[in-house]
Amino acid sequence: MESYGYNPSVHIASDKNLAVGRVISEHRGLYKVMTKYGEVNAKPAGKMYYASDDETSLPSVGDFVGMVCNENRGDSVISEILPRKSVFVRRAAGISNRPQTLAANFDYVFIVTSMNLDFNISRIDRYVALAWESGGIPVIILSKADLCGDRAEIISEISKSHPGVDFHMVSIVTGEGMEELAAYFKGNRTVVFLGSSGVGKSSLLNYLSARKMMEVKELRNGIEKGRHTTTHRELFILPGGGVVIDTPGMRELGLWHAGDGVEKGFAEITACIAALAQNCRFSDCGHSGEPGCAVAEALENGGLDADAYERYMKLRKESMFMETKISEKATYESRKKQRQFSKMIKNMKKETW
Repeated sequence: MESYGYNPSVHIASDKNLAVGRVISEHRGLYKVMTKYGEVNAKPAGKMYYASDDETSLPSVGDFVGMVCNENRGDSVISEILPRKSVFVRRAAGISNRPQTLAANFDYVFIVTSMNLDFNISRIDRYVALAWESGGIPVIILSKADLCGDRAEIISEISKSHPGVDFHMVSIVTGEGMEELAAYFKGNRTVVFLGSSGVGKSSLLNYLSARKMMEVKELRNGIEKGRHTTTHRELFILPGGGVVIDTPGMRELGLWHAGDGVEKGFAEITACIAALAQNCRFSDCGHSGEPGCAVAEALENGGLDADAYERYMKLRKESMFMETKISEKATYESRKKQRQFSKMIKNMKKETW
């Protein structure tokens, strides 16, 4: 279990009769869990579903869980989720406003993006914001370095936009940068791999594993954009030590409870805005067209990076919108439960009469 990141001094079940396991995959509510007895199939106890308000309260890949192991008598039962040190949550794809947990209990978040025509700094902004919010440490992995002729612009963009985030240029063709990644896995640490479809995650994992663990598909119609090959979230260990959580390529990455992550992801921009705001004509200046706004002046004269500011404000606006929606939903659910409870009490009184 230690090779799967288990620490007996930290991951302790509340009930001593429960075994501790780590979720290594999940498919339609059924889980594969690694335990001291080996790999077992498991499902959450009914009480976990009844007490759950959304998916974030249910087990996810990477979770350490307390469970009743049935080695030879069908599925084991997950009774509790042990405290998470980190968790990556996004708004689920589609139009519904609900959270989706991608991974839990990781040390680093590898944000994989290719250095070919698919490079997109705005997309990286989103991943970095959610990574900071998750409790993990973001690391930007620039894949397919062998396909990039002029790297100066990409390096400049990454360094300027996210100066506090490490980045590595890697290529499985030439082997460039691959040795640098080994340090992140030392001590059986866990790394979650995130990225859009076709950025080379599966090829990268095959290289690190020294064997073909993931299917790799060709680029589509000759253009520099591949198809995702990972279809579900999965945890596995590397031959040299360390734990990987692989996730499917994502076409959408909606923010969910990411306010602090957005601020940290744009720390230099927010610090600059705070400093400039001291010189605004009005103390309550909203930096949205008021006369004498020092922020607007800095944007005009180049003292504040207009592109970075625009990207920051876009994510900040989306984050604030989602926070409002989440708050409204929580209020609605609370009132709904209160009405149900009042109705139950009323019916009980009728029965006693």
